[in-house]
Amino acid sequence: QISLANILSDHARINAFMKHLMDEFCTECLLSLIEFYQFRMFGIQQFNVEIIDASHSDDQLAEILQRFHFTLPADFVHSDIVYSENEYDQADNMDHLRSYKLKAYQLYQKYIVAGAHLEVNVSYHARQQLRAMMGNYSSWINASDNDN
Repeated sequence: QISLANILSDHARINAFMKHLMDEFCTECLLSLIEFYQFRMFGIQQFNVEIIDASHSDDQLAEILQRFHFTLPADFVHSDIVYSENEYDQADNMDHLRSYKLKAYQLYQKYIVAGAHLEVNVSYHARQQLRAMMGNYSSWINASDNDN
């Protein structure tokens, strides 16, 4: 039995899986997973955050971390949204938080907003929570980290 983590760690397996998803008309599932993973890893690196070790956390969190842990090949294609510079990276005093929030907003628009071209299936409750938090671009991008 091959796990999702094994599939995502190998170029040939990812390509075969993507072909299968294309045949089933659901490529947005894998594309979103890859971009959200890259977004998470970029944030961890950008803000120098330690990754929680599943062995040092409560049982429920440990189970979640273990189930969703995977690593993409090192030379895997990078998301344009996640790895491209934006207007906040160009500023004189580079605003890393706003830059990261802009990337989050772009991923939200690409995958979460109702009617998005690559809309993924998430619960109504989760979509509404994200809409309340990120639905207004100006409010989202200008809110302090304590507001979110």
